[in-house]
Amino acid sequence: MGLKRKFISNLSYAFIAQIISLLISVVVNLILPKFIGIEQYSYWQLFIFYSQYIPFLHLGLNDGVYLRYGGMTYSSLDKRSVKSQLILGIAYQAVFSIVLCTISAFAVKDSYRLLIIILACIYFLVYTVQNYMGYIFQAINETAIYSKTIIINRIFFVSAILLCLILNRFYCWYFICAYIIAQIIALCYLISKGLKILEAQMLSLKETLSQLKISISVGSKLMIANIASMLILGCSRQIIDMRWGLLTFGKISFSITLTNFVLTFIQQVGMVMFPMLRRLEFEQQKKIYELCRTVMFILLPIMFILYFPGRVLLQFWLPDYAESLKYLALLLPICFFDTKMQMLCNTYLKVQRKENILFVVNIVAMLMSFLISLVGAYIFNNLNVVVSGMTISIMVRSVVSEIYLSKSMNIKIYKSIFQEILLVFVFMIVAWYLPIKMATIIIIMVYAVLIAINVKKINKLKQLIK
Repeated sequence: MGLKRKFISNLSYAFIAQIISLLISVVVNLILPKFIGIEQYSYWQLFIFYSQYIPFLHLGLNDGVYLRYGGMTYSSLDKRSVKSQLILGIAYQAVFSIVLCTISAFAVKDSYRLLIIILACIYFLVYTVQNYMGYIFQAINETAIYSKTIIINRIFFVSAILLCLILNRFYCWYFICAYIIAQIIALCYLISKGLKILEAQMLSLKETLSQLKISISVGSKLMIANIASMLILGCSRQIIDMRWGLLTFGKISFSITLTNFVLTFIQQVGMVMFPMLRRLEFEQQKKIYELCRTVMFILLPIMFILYFPGRVLLQFWLPDYAESLKYLALLLPICFFDTKMQMLCNTYLKVQRKENILFVVNIVAMLMSFLISLVGAYIFNNLNVVVSGMTISIMVRSVVSEIYLSKSMNIKIYKSIFQEILLVFVFMIVAWYLPIKMATIIIIMVYAVLIAINVKKINKLKQLIK
């Protein structure tokens, strides 16, 4: 199969997987809160919060094999090395999980939080193996297999949730267990597709340690960059939990979850693009970058228009989360800037093997978010400052990364970036302070002006598509 057809096939499966994920996200984040109450939903969000960070106990192994083997084919893959690193990785990750659970048993007094940590560790052991195998298939441009894994995972999970709702089991523990079992089923599918890898002979312990060292060395910077990326919002959410309590944490988490609807799909597009771009010449990579950025410049601002009717509908459906939807006005720009970061900046910096740049920009953005959150929480005692700090930090990270990439590819984007930032700040101000009807009219007018003054850019887009 040619590279173009392979890309379209992989993207099609990724699209189907993310459509299903999107529908399930609607069930989990819009229907579930209707039935289980704010407290149970907050504990569910706490599990999701912990389970996002514990998987980084793999020390960068998964990221390392992804970068090392990216662009290879299944036949050229060193299956002995891949299997040996996986087995040794499972061993040390199991030790880390046991140590973490033991420390938590003595340090955490809240029995519910302790149980959530233990369940998150169990999830980690399953997820990290699935993630490792999934990264291998992504690296060798077999992303359709990984997308099918997501489909299997999500279908089982939503089926279990609907069953719990039908049986009136409105407790987070049922959903957490279903979440873990869904990962196990998805892992079984990946194992069935990777039998040639798992049937390969093991390397000697010395050789395996050598390969493991290389992978961790390569992947650790990317892993830390990913951790820092998650902590841009994560540290702020933790400070919100500490300063204002679990219920406020749950409400803000609900708004953040809504912004992730688009991001889950965009991450999959980036996943499909990575192995393809590794096989292309620089000029082809540049053309694809210009095409993708122009499309996002035109389409992404539409989310700010859709916010207003969406807010009205969600307030009717979930009146208990009216405050969360108000804060979405400050958090929605995260989706705008993170979409560009995930699809373009992350993907292209990985292709160019510029993990150091990703590492630096994510660390700086994380520190910025952390400092603003501390000031907002403990000096001003103002939740708005904390939430705005998340958005500003994400924006700075995206803008700096884009400027670096544009210089490396000799593309001029300063005018576009200025227009986007101006649009975002106008949205945040009118969405927060003005009535919905007036704010909607203003944003539509601003977007119309944005399109009018960029007609040449739209015409160029048509040429690039041709």
